[in-house]
Amino acid sequence: MIERLRVRRAMGVSAGMLVGMVGLAGSLARADVVPGVTVAPSGQQWVAHSIIDGSGVNGDKHSTSPGDMWLSANGSVIADQSLRFDLGEVYGLGSIKLWNYNEPTLGDTDRGVNAFTVWASDTGVPGTFVQVGGSRTLAEAPGDAATDYAEAFNLAGAHGRFVQVDIDTNHGDATLVGLSEVGFDGTATGFGLDVTPVSVAASSQLNTTRGPNELFGPGLTAYDEHQASWADNAMWQSSAADWSDNQATLDFDLGEKKDLSAVRIWNFNEYPPDNTSVGVQTMEILVKSELLDSFTSVCTIHPSQASGLADIDFSEIFALDANDVQYVQFRITENYGAGTVGLSEVQFMGAVPEPATLAVLSLGGLALLGRRRNA
Repeated sequence: MIERLRVRRAMGVSAGMLVGMVGLAGSLARADVVPGVTVAPSGQQWVAHSIIDGSGVNGDKHSTSPGDMWLSANGSVIADQSLRFDLGEVYGLGSIKLWNYNEPTLGDTDRGVNAFTVWASDTGVPGTFVQVGGSRTLAEAPGDAATDYAEAFNLAGAHGRFVQVDIDTNHGDATLVGLSEVGFDGTATGFGLDVTPVSVAASSQLNTTRGPNELFGPGLTAYDEHQASWADNAMWQSSAADWSDNQATLDFDLGEKKDLSAVRIWNFNEYPPDNTSVGVQTMEILVKSELLDSFTSVCTIHPSQASGLADIDFSEIFALDANDVQYVQFRITENYGAGTVGLSEVQFMGAVPEPATLAVLSLGGLALLGRRRNA
C-alpha cells in the first residue's frame, strides 16, 4: 500500500515500453532518460502504468484518450492520492516531466493535478523519503492533442531509486485526479540494483506448480504488477500439513556475499477465488554469511494482505540493512487465516552508499564514478 509522505524534508523493458520510451526521449530535455520505470499508485480507475509506457505521447503533446492516462479510484480523497515510481536503481536525479490529465469530455481536464510535492528515497522504505524542493503546481491540460503542454520540474541535487509524487489538489473535480504521462531523466549510479538469488528452498509446497521458484518472476509483469488468477500458478504456496503448526520457511542462496538494503514483497494474490488470506502476515528474516554459520535475526515484518488485483503494483518494501550476506531465511509464523501460507514474489535490493556520499555524486561525481566502475 502506498502512503503519502509528510515526515521528512530537504520506486528488463518490454517492446511496448521501449517504443514509448523512444517517444519520451525525444521530449525530455536531456539524453539520459530513465528507462523501464514502474509505478505504484495509491489507487486507480484507469491503470497507472499508462503514464510510464509512452502511450499517447507525441513530443510535448499527448492524446486525449483516457486509456492512455492514469485516473484515481472513484470517490477518491484528492489529498490522499500519490504515485511511487521505481527507477530500477539509484539515480542522480535531473528532472521530472509531467503531462497533465488531458481528457476533454465534459471538461474533465479539471481532474488534472494542480499542487503536488516530490519525494525521493534510495531504498523506497517508508520513512526514508526526503522532500525535493517545495510545493509545485502543474497547469491544467488543454484538452486537445495538438498543443505542446508538458512541464519539466528540476530535481537536480537529489538522488534515489524511488520517487514519489504526493498530490495535494486538482483543478476542480470533486473526487478524481489524474495524469497523462510522467518521465524522468538522471544519471545511473549502479547502486541499489536488485539482487537475484541463485536458488530457493521451501519447507513445503502445495503441488508441483506452486513451488518456491515461482517467487522469481513468472507472475510479474514489466510494470511490477502481479498475476492473480488461480490458473496462473505463479506463486509459492505451502502444504496444509506444513502449516498445521503455523511454521513455514523459505531459504534463499544469493550465490555470493552481498550487502542488502531492503526486501520487496508481493503477498499471495490469488483471486478469484479470494485466497488472499493465504498471504503472510508475520515473518522473521534471518541472514548468515557462510553455510555452516548460524542464522542471525535481522527484523520481523508484517506484510499487508494482497489486493487480489492483477493490474496494480501492490508490493511493499521493508528495510533489511544486512552486510556480507549469502544466505537469507524467511521464518513465517502468521498468515491472514487460511489453512496454508504463501507469497507471490520476492526481490532483494542491493546496498547503497551513505546519503552524504550519494549527495556528492549527485552534484557531479557520477561521471568519475562510472569511469572507476568500468575500469
